[in-house]
Amino acid sequence: MRLSSSLMIAASTLVLVACGQQAVEETVAQDTGAAPAQPAAAPEEVIVACDAAGRDVLFDVDSSAFNDISLSVAQGLADIYFDCEASSTTISGGASTTGSAAHNLALSGERAEAVASVFRGAGVPGASITTVARGEERAFLKVKTGDDVENVLNRRVAVEYSR
Repeated sequence: MRLSSSLMIAASTLVLVACGQQAVEETVAQDTGAAPAQPAAAPEEVIVACDAAGRDVLFDVDSSAFNDISLSVAQGLADIYFDCEASSTTISGGASTTGSAAHNLALSGERAEAVASVFRGAGVPGASITTVARGEERAFLKVKTGDDVENVLNRRVAVEYSR
């Protein structure tokens, strides 16, 4: 009888070890009446290897229309979405400090939407795209300038990928 009990305990221990932590948590939950612990949701991972930094889509003054170069850059950024097996992307538009803040905010949103349109046209699911209008937000300016200063590097759309 003693040997039988010892074998039973040893077998139960092996089963628990083989089944991992989930089996232990389920056993504890059954014994105590508590619900088993749920695993924490993993935070969205920003893909560093597929960082698009430095590959901004640049626009002409007071425009959200593509020229040949900006369209090519936008198409290349859409390709990166697939190459990196991303699950979502954030497309942020910016503007120079010329003109009113309200106008620049609207223009930066139009620029972000223009790039998002290229992404959707390349097959990126619309539900995975978030657009953000940053206007002349100081933190987003590539070149920090005073008010009413034109700079091509600030008339940009930046893209970030997550999985």
